[in-house]
Amino acid sequence: MRHKIVWATQFMLPILVVWLSLLALPSNAKEGAQSEVAQREITQLAGADYWRQVRQGQEGYTTSTFPEHGILISAPGETWFVLKEKWMSPAGAIAIFGSISMVVMAYWLLGPLMLSQPRTGRKLTRWSRLDRALHWCMAFTFLTLAFSGLMLVYGKHFLKPYIPTDWWGMVIYSAKQYHNYIGPLFFILLILILLKWWRKSLFNKIDIQWFLKLGG
Repeated sequence: MRHKIVWATQFMLPILVVWLSLLALPSNAKEGAQSEVAQREITQLAGADYWRQVRQGQEGYTTSTFPEHGILISAPGETWFVLKEKWMSPAGAIAIFGSISMVVMAYWLLGPLMLSQPRTGRKLTRWSRLDRALHWCMAFTFLTLAFSGLMLVYGKHFLKPYIPTDWWGMVIYSAKQYHNYIGPLFFILLILILLKWWRKSLFNKIDIQWFLKLGG
């Protein structure tokens, strides 16, 4: 059975990578063409010298007193945008969909895990109410932050083309505000759990056996 998993992994992963790469090519080409057209129009409108100063980050004049408001385009921000769009977003998509594909493939090959013995009906309390409350609170915030984060990164590709602009603005604004307010709460819950469970999380020989059995 393990040979089947290895074979299926070697067969499916290249197909998944090629498929995601082909899926990203038209979008990147279209976005690149639109970016070139927009840059050409702006250059012709404002003049080459003016646009060159903007690209170099030269500060202009504004009545705003906030820092960096005199800079029309932030060079670090532009660098981060290119890095995120061309490298981080595709790599994240491959990791996410690749993990889902591996889980589905493992379930298809191995099937559901069954108990070695029938249920006895007895129940043991392994975790206190405080432990369970911390776990479920952090799990809820993690899952909802994951969903809103995926919407912020990939929503413009999968949702934006199919809903009205006003709806899209409301969705993306809600996701951003949710991240701003719930993110610190998730961090606090994570620190509390780490402080409470650190003794149970130390690496020992049982963990080595678990890794040798591939979690089985």
